[in-house]
Amino acid sequence: MQKARISQLHFLKAAVAGNCLPHALLFSGNDEQKKQLTAFELAKTLLCQSAEKPCTKCQNCLLADKRQHPDLIFVRPDNNEIKIEQVRDLRNFLSFKPALAGCQVIIIPQARLLNVQAQNCFLKTLEEPQGTAYFILIADLASQFLATIQSRCAEIKFCCKNEIKLSAKDRETTADFFKAPLIEKFLTAGRFFAKDSQSNKDVFVFLKNLIIYLREALLRALEQNGGAVSELKETTVRAEKTLYFMQNTNINQRLAMENLILKFS
Repeated sequence: MQKARISQLHFLKAAVAGNCLPHALLFSGNDEQKKQLTAFELAKTLLCQSAEKPCTKCQNCLLADKRQHPDLIFVRPDNNEIKIEQVRDLRNFLSFKPALAGCQVIIIPQARLLNVQAQNCFLKTLEEPQGTAYFILIADLASQFLATIQSRCAEIKFCCKNEIKLSAKDRETTADFFKAPLIEKFLTAGRFFAKDSQSNKDVFVFLKNLIIYLREALLRALEQNGGAVSELKETTVRAEKTLYFMQNTNINQRLAMENLILKFS
């Protein structure tokens, strides 16, 4: 795990040294620790003004380590979402020149929690960057963002060597769901929305299993040069987006699930 992180970090440091680091980065994948550590080390590299970056001894590095650097901003959720007001505050922050370093670095550790309004506002920031600013968005999937944001970020993937795999029981349940007639699929979905305090958790677990199952099918199709690659990719992205919106917005969850099922028919 450490080796993978160093490899990615060395790549990013080389981009900094070559003055070719994109101003917006999206760290995606299932290795949360790697993403967080690499984001912070990259931020220190950008802020440090010594010959060897980060030197860990200069004022910029010491302040960054204490999370007190005036040019390093962490945008964190407010009541489980990142709101448009926070993005507006960020734009105001960027209107000022860096206080100590030669740039400003913005890390959004839970960027998937940017609501739709905040994403639209953030898009303007990416389209019209003010001064020398670097953005690091950390999320599980690129598909959790508007396509316009995805297109303006360079994606760096972080994946654990041991990918999440389905248990035999979950694999069988998911496979049976795909094989079932449409009416049975709707009946399955309906059971998730019974008056049960666990219903939300149940449907989220089911959707996560569904996404893993689809990803595995997509990988097999890619390895075999199968003709279903495009369809599987579209279905996987649709399932990922459905899960994201169900977890993070006030969308009608039952309707969202039923719309997804219709795409499987």
